[in-house]
Amino acid sequence: MENEFKGTKWPWVADIRGGCAAIYPASCIDDTPGCHRDDSRNIAYSNKGAKFNGMRWEIDSSVEHDFNLMAAAPELLEALQKMLSKAYKQNWNEQYPEELLLAEESIKKALGKKQ
Repeated sequence: MENEFKGTKWPWVADIRGGCAAIYPASCIDDTPGCHRDDSRNIAYSNKGAKFNGMRWEIDSSVEHDFNLMAAAPELLEALQKMLSKAYKQNWNEQYPEELLLAEESIKKALGKKQ
């Protein structure tokens, strides 16, 4: 299928703790405790902005928000594709042309297609 996501099988989870954040498939959640930089299950990893507060390591809150969004990305893509398909069937392209164009461009971006 041309518009099929070909990345790592989802659902994904964001594991945010101890001054680091990782995203990996939910099916691997019990493979190893904690998140680690060189973990083979990682889709993404960051320790950006990590600071020791005197008692424990903390990560910058923007990283936490970014990783939660990234972990939801495959489901968001699927939902947007389904909504776009229904929108065209209901002829929303005349009523919401800008929104549908934005949806199409976002799907292309997520699938790595030229915009």
